Amino acid sequence: KATIKWPNDVQIDGKKVAGILTELSADTERVHFVILGIGVNLAAPGIGLIRASQIVAVVVCPERFRTSRQFWSYCGLAIVTRSSSDWVKDAQAAGGWARKDVPQTRGLNRKRNPMLKSVFKGAALTVVQRQADHALTSHYMEMLKTTKPNLARLTIARKIAATVLAMWKNKEAYDPKRHDRPARS
Repeated sequence: KATIKWPNDVQIDGKKVAGILTELSADTERVHFVILGIGVNLAAPGIGLIRASQIVAVVVCPERFRTSRQFWSYCGLAIVTRSSSDWVKDAQAAGGWARKDVPQTRGLNRKRNPMLKSVFKGAALTVVQRQADHALTSHYMEMLKTTKPNLARLTIARKIAATVLAMWKNKEAYDPKRHDRPARS
C-alpha cells in the first residue's frame, strides 16, 4: 500500500521509497514557475539518481514482471537463440528443406525499451570500470577468461537488472553479499 508521510515521503508498506520536493515562484497575479522533483531510493551498483529515476519512470509497477527473464526481455537484455537462417537444403527432406539444430546465440531481443537497455548496460560499464572492489567486478574479471568482454558486461547488466527488480518488488535495501560467489574447488 502506497502512502505519503508528511511532509514529503512516499512510503510503500511503511518503508520510504522516494521523496517529493517542490518549489514555487509566484506573485498575486501569476505563477512564474513550479518545480517538482522526485528522489527515488533505489541504490544498486551502477544505479545513481538519474538512472533510478529513469527506471521508475519507465517501469512504474515492478509487479507486472513475474520473473527476471520477463524483465530482461522488456529491457532488451533477453538473448535470442533462433533465426530463419536455421533452415538448410536437404535432399532427403520433404520439400528440400530441413531445420538444422544450431543452438547458437543470435543476439538480443529487438522488441525492447531502449532507455532501460541503455540504463542497465551503462550501470554494468560503471561497475566494471569504476568499482574495482565490487563482487560484480570480480565476477566480470572471472568471466573474461572464457567470454568476450561485451558478453561479460551483458551478464553483469542482467544481474543488475535482476537485482533492481528484486529489490523493488520485495522493498529491500541492496545487499552486496548476494553477489558473492562461493570459491570453486
